[in-house]
Amino acid sequence: MFERGFVLSLNLLRMLLPERGRGVVLRTAARFMSPIEWLERGFPPVFVTTSERDHFYRANLNFIAALRRRSIAVDALIYDRKQTNTRHTWQQDAAHPESQEVYRRLGAFVRRVAGVPLAAVATVATVATVATVATVA
Repeated sequence: MFERGFVLSLNLLRMLLPERGRGVVLRTAARFMSPIEWLERGFPPVFVTTSERDHFYRANLNFIAALRRRSIAVDALIYDRKQTNTRHTWQQDAAHPESQEVYRRLGAFVRRVAGVPLAAVATVATVATVATVATVA
């Protein structure tokens, strides 16, 4: 997390922590900000999408590896650098074919792990898309 040049810098963490991080050991506090620190028996299955163009690419690969080491079910969709529509937050733009693939895979993942009927998944995807558009607007 504190790699040189990584987007989550110590100053960003100070901004996110109570009282701007004063009196808090940042490296300890940062452990509570990452799901990788919470992996344990009974952790639910996870769907991860990432791309070599995403700021969190290496962090996502580390998360996938940690899930697999702990035998936690993970479905991963990883795009390489050749996919130009895959910069950070690319999944939110349904116009991209790569994003459409994410939605298809996410729907299949939800149906598989939760036993949710296809119609319910479509409704949730529509609501999520509308919420994303509303947030962006």
